[in-house]
Amino acid sequence: MSEPRWPVITGVLVGAVFAAVGVASLLGESHDTHPAVVVRWVVGLAIVHDLVLVPVVLLVGVAVRRWAPRAWLAGALLVSGAVSLVAWPLARGYGRQSSNPSLLPRNYAHGLLVVLGVTWLGAVVVALMLRWTTKEDAG
Repeated sequence: MSEPRWPVITGVLVGAVFAAVGVASLLGESHDTHPAVVVRWVVGLAIVHDLVLVPVVLLVGVAVRRWAPRAWLAGALLVSGAVSLVAWPLARGYGRQSSNPSLLPRNYAHGLLVVLGVTWLGAVVVALMLRWTTKEDAG
């Protein structure tokens, strides 16, 4: 029995409507949105994603699987990588302006370190719990 197609069709139609509204807004406000710059960014990011990011993630995934076959370690590495990637521009202060202190008002590098610390503390707790429950099952 085949899967229903209506979720896919609905998703495509809703996505097409949102894309059309976005493109219409981009072109309708071209004096503010600079469509040529947006196209360069979108194409450039797609190329970097496909030619740099995906191969790096795949290589790291293979290395982690061989080096750290434990799920808790792989999970902690995945969370650490994702959080670091998202937080990097904030931690570096890109966009901060001394004339507007409300832009990037926090110490984002400290926040990143706290999140990474909690992530790895959680991973260690999970590893210890797994080890403890495994010893109990064996004994």
